[in-house]
Amino acid sequence: IFTSLVTTIVQPIINTGLGRTASPEMAISAFSVAWSLGYIFTNPLNMFHQLPMNFLEDDNRESEKAIKLFGGIISIFLTLLLIIISFTPVGMYILTKWIGASQQISVMSMDVLKLISFLPLLIVTREYLWGVLMRDKLTKVIGRGKIVSLSTLIVSMLACSFINFANPAIIGALGMISAELSEFIYLVIINMRHKREKSYSEIHGNQNIG
Repeated sequence: IFTSLVTTIVQPIINTGLGRTASPEMAISAFSVAWSLGYIFTNPLNMFHQLPMNFLEDDNRESEKAIKLFGGIISIFLTLLLIIISFTPVGMYILTKWIGASQQISVMSMDVLKLISFLPLLIVTREYLWGVLMRDKLTKVIGRGKIVSLSTLIVSMLACSFINFANPAIIGALGMISAELSEFIYLVIINMRHKREKSYSEIHGNQNIG
């Protein structure tokens, strides 16, 4: 429930940050258009945590390899699609012809898409770590990770709003990347610590049994 609540307030925070720029209407419109398109490629990964949560086994290395391989293939595929859209005329065609955005908004949106094109790689890793933590009943850690992410988003949006970017819409992308990256780093650190503690308890548990 808490993570869902945090997710719902992300967009208002971004819009508030974009609203502090020199061209708030253009910035908000361009970011919204770009994110609407980018979300198509990131949304499929939002349930990836179900795989490690339900199918990852500690004593089965093959299950871990299979889940990681599947996640890697899917995230790389979606990243490549986003890169093609972001760095080729395909993106402009989709934005102007299919979505119906103006030329200026489309150009600004393309910059946003370039920045978020690598988000699938971060998201699938975060989802994998979520699944591991959920399986081990460490859901409080996920909540703390969201607090880290939200705090980073607020700070980065506030800091970027004082910088006069040629394209103010990229502030939203920078905020999202910063938030995802901070949560990713936090979860990696916590997961490594959890693994060490788990290994330590297993070793000493076996010694006590012996």
